Amino acid sequence: MRLIWIILWWIVAAVLIADGLTGTVNSLYPWHDWFIFNLTTMPARTFSSILVGLGIFILLATFIVPRLFPQRGERLEGDGPSKVFARQFKAFAPTRRRFWEILTPAYDQWREGRSELPPSLERLLHQADFPEDLPLPREASFVTWARKTPDTWSDSELALWQFVSEVYPERTESGQLLTETALMDATIFQEFHDLRQDLARAWDRWGRDIFIGRILPDRLVKKYFIEQTQLVKCLIYLECALVRRTLDGGPGKIWMFGLIPLLTKGRAPRRGG
Repeated sequence: MRLIWIILWWIVAAVLIADGLTGTVNSLYPWHDWFIFNLTTMPARTFSSILVGLGIFILLATFIVPRLFPQRGERLEGDGPSKVFARQFKAFAPTRRRFWEILTPAYDQWREGRSELPPSLERLLHQADFPEDLPLPREASFVTWARKTPDTWSDSELALWQFVSEVYPERTESGQLLTETALMDATIFQEFHDLRQDLARAWDRWGRDIFIGRILPDRLVKKYFIEQTQLVKCLIYLECALVRRTLDGGPGKIWMFGLIPLLTKGRAPRRGG
């Protein structure tokens, strides 16, 4: 129906312009009387017809058609909540960049003397799978799981777990505050901790929008989520190491954990050990 109305308006604009041009030519050359449209003869009216017709053309081309028939990239972002999400996602670009700027050198430092490990954090994240038990059943304890299960992993999963455990090491005494680690001084660690917290909360919120609010279409998820698989994987491993340290009795970032099946769709899960 929208397309029909647009076509009708195009026709109206074309008729007005043709009418104006016909009247103008006939007023200049009255001996030519073979034009299809001759609705106006006065110069003022012919000028008005051309002006109105051009106005309709410009209005259609500039405002109406682009809004009704957006380009592919605009359709992916959609309207309403989807467009809000797209803006939020893009706004986190500096946070993501700084997160990797801190964590990547930390991995390089931790890897020194361990030639058997992948040469880069990116390669390790690519090789390691998501924790296969997450999200946990409702009745399960996330703290208990984090204190026992990851240490039984092997291969790339265990290597990634050992690395994030250096970022958030387990407490050695009660009440011990985490202000720095062997991989980061106090200033850098606090900055990294805040970055990780912001990113984890954002992904947990976006996961909830998918599974509860159902406001994000599948094509939007494919566009923005799949390309960030390694980031989400890293955040989940860090979340596990953090809860083992804090002993927080909560369920963790359950909506972020819920993204695991979505991000691994089509892949057969592999046991780490």
